[in-house]
Amino acid sequence: MDETPSCECDKKIHTDTDKGILQLFKLAASSQNHVTLLDISVKIEQLSAEYIYSCLKSSVMPDLLIQTIKTAIVGELPEREHCQYEEQDFVGTADKTDAVLKNFASIFHHLNSLELLESAVMNCLNKVLPSLLLLLSANMTPAAWNSSGVVDQSMMLSQCMLKLYKCDTTGKLLTLNMDSQNHDFISPSSSLFGKYLRLVKPCLDRDRWKRNPFVQASFIHLLTSVKQSSISEHLTDILPPSLNFIDDFVVENKISGIKCLRHIIANTSSEELRWYGRAEVVYEAVKHQLYTKNATLLQDAIPTVLAVVRVVERTPDNIHSGLLLDVNRYDEIFQMLLHDAELENNIHIRRALTSHLWKFVDELGIGVVRHMKNVVHLVSNFLEIYDGPEETSRLNALMMLKSLIKNAWPRVYSHCEEILKCLLKLLYDLAVDETTTSKEVKDNLHDESVSCLVLLRYCCPRLVESYLNELNKPETAECIRETVQLVMQADVPCC
Repeated sequence: MDETPSCECDKKIHTDTDKGILQLFKLAASSQNHVTLLDISVKIEQLSAEYIYSCLKSSVMPDLLIQTIKTAIVGELPEREHCQYEEQDFVGTADKTDAVLKNFASIFHHLNSLELLESAVMNCLNKVLPSLLLLLSANMTPAAWNSSGVVDQSMMLSQCMLKLYKCDTTGKLLTLNMDSQNHDFISPSSSLFGKYLRLVKPCLDRDRWKRNPFVQASFIHLLTSVKQSSISEHLTDILPPSLNFIDDFVVENKISGIKCLRHIIANTSSEELRWYGRAEVVYEAVKHQLYTKNATLLQDAIPTVLAVVRVVERTPDNIHSGLLLDVNRYDEIFQMLLHDAELENNIHIRRALTSHLWKFVDELGIGVVRHMKNVVHLVSNFLEIYDGPEETSRLNALMMLKSLIKNAWPRVYSHCEEILKCLLKLLYDLAVDETTTSKEVKDNLHDESVSCLVLLRYCCPRLVESYLNELNKPETAECIRETVQLVMQADVPCC
């Protein structure tokens, strides 16, 4: 390629190295030595922006740049049964990646200094972008194949890329048209996300994805960056890998799959998910994870199964149709969680199981009366048990009780006495508590308990007031008398 006559610096480098930028990248594309790659990045940095710009118009540049990127992309690894890959499987990868990223950082730095880029240059970059995106997205978080320096380099280069394409977020960048400069009307296959998916799809096949942890990390990062339109357009490509992840025996992969599925559910219409039975497949896959004994997995699985139940269970348009009282999947999951929480002794799993129960009560509405006895029994048991300094399970139980009173108030009267006793006992326990529980947590428990008592009073005024009046005596503990006054003086229900 011809040199720009005015660029004396470029001429000097060209003379000193006896290589132009094309020769430099031919060397970079074939080199596996990170020292050589770093040396090339220094030379590219010394070239002028105009010279870089002119060289990118060459028809061979896209292939050279892609080959350079491939030197840092971790390929398919040998299969290992029941074993995860470790740092020793990626020796030297971080150094090569760092050197390759510096090469591209130099190029993007030069291009960002120019005001306008011709279509020939943009076409070159557009062809390279899917591969570069794969490299960057797999290195945006710490992993066995990178280092903190590589993560920093990836984040910096990602910002340079967004600046060059005038995008605020990665999600916006993924929607751009890579086949032309017209971004108003774009087919899914022409978008950057579409081209990226076509690049990585073979590596995410059911039989190959476990041997491609690099591609898996990239896919998860980018999937959670895209929004509704892109998710819907590429649902047939992104749903199978997510289900593959969740079906694995490794907990980390299960959690990754659940996060992908939750993002898909949140950014896809319910009708699209119901097509071809997709929602039913997702429901069964996530429901199966509720049998785990891993608290972290449960914390992700429960809100995800709730989200997919909202899809598979159509809410009747007419609230008086009677369909809301039909037994459905809300009941199935809620009953399962109640049963597991009641029998569970592991404190971390108990917290995970109870953390979202109040949301199920809200979804069931008046239908929760089918589980009324079990819910009240569970709440009573949980409020009696000290749960550590954060009192997570007790707070979760109070949240569930508050939701129960609001949604099933016509049937609260039958359980009013039991609820009243467990709340007053909790308030007394808090007053005499000498554990390491902070004042903030105790105050929170106290406020939530009082809120439940006020709601209870409004549901069953005569019964509650008669009980509370009996407690408003000098011989009653002062903490209980103060609570009685608070409840009796409340004018509106606590929300």
